[in-house]
Amino acid sequence: MYNRMTVDTNGLLMYHVLRSGPILVVGAGVIGSQRAALSMRTGAMVRVVDPELRDDVEGHERFKRGFIPEDLNGVSLAFVSTNYPEVNREVARLARQKHIPVNVADVPELCDFYLPALVQRGNLVIGISTKGGCPGYAAYVRRRLTPVVDESWGQALEVLACARRWSKGQPNGQAWRQVSMDLLIECCAHDDMDRVNELLSDALGAGVTLKTIGARWGE
Repeated sequence: MYNRMTVDTNGLLMYHVLRSGPILVVGAGVIGSQRAALSMRTGAMVRVVDPELRDDVEGHERFKRGFIPEDLNGVSLAFVSTNYPEVNREVARLARQKHIPVNVADVPELCDFYLPALVQRGNLVIGISTKGGCPGYAAYVRRRLTPVVDESWGQALEVLACARRWSKGQPNGQAWRQVSMDLLIECCAHDDMDRVNELLSDALGAGVTLKTIGARWGE
């Protein structure tokens, strides 16, 4: 039976901004190639190492060989998913010596971080994590949320983020909070730009529109 007293509360769920790199991917099978593709989308440099590296695996630095300790030089994050547990453990050990956060696929006790299942709509990112306990369940929850959190949620965030930035330069810096989020999402879902402009004018002041606050619409 579920018992809140047995839930692991260690760790912080956060959005990690990558300012240094590269990201190392050791093992480029099904999981590793997915990690490499995901890392490439961040814009970071990606270093991939696998003795059977396929041509279709993404990466800026691609090495068709086994892992060597020098592969960790300058690395900011490491993903490990080889078919050899002893290799996975060794990479994790060396990464920790260098204070590099490491994720070893399907071995939670060797992980410094976990990758959540993501629902992303523009800049709105919802992460679903089971702390490595059952990634398949996180994927299931993502599938359930995906049709609920549609593109209108991302559009609403664009409007609110711009309204918040614009409000900071006004006498009432919290005016953006007067925008009804429920109504805003509904208007975005119906592509009702005129009604959104009305919501902004009511909250931020007469004549304030999407153009005034610099918000993009329908992009």
